[in-house]
Amino acid sequence: MTARLAAGLHMLVAVLTLGAPTVQAQAPSTFDDAMQAFSVQHYRRAFDGMTRLADAGDAEAARIALLMVAHGPRLFGERFDVALPQRARWLDLASRKAAARMAAQDPSSTAPP
Repeated sequence: MTARLAAGLHMLVAVLTLGAPTVQAQAPSTFDDAMQAFSVQHYRRAFDGMTRLADAGDAEAARIALLMVAHGPRLFGERFDVALPQRARWLDLASRKAAARMAAQDPSSTAPP
């Protein structure tokens, strides 16, 4: 390839790149959006959305994010790391939700003996 052709190609790429609108891959903002990303195997994007939702108090998102952290390499082919305090908050949130759900399904579990 001649130097002139190479320079022309570089200029074309620069013009196309500078003129193209920039699209930022933001984390999904709703649970449905995060699940959509998950369903098309965009696991990092799904995890970022679940993380945002879990940090805002969504127990189901916390449960899924914890699953992704625990089984990331084996199930999704990548690691999802979070700090221990964040992981503990998610676990507490998901556990409280699960306990409430179980109590609602079995009213006798809260009745005195």
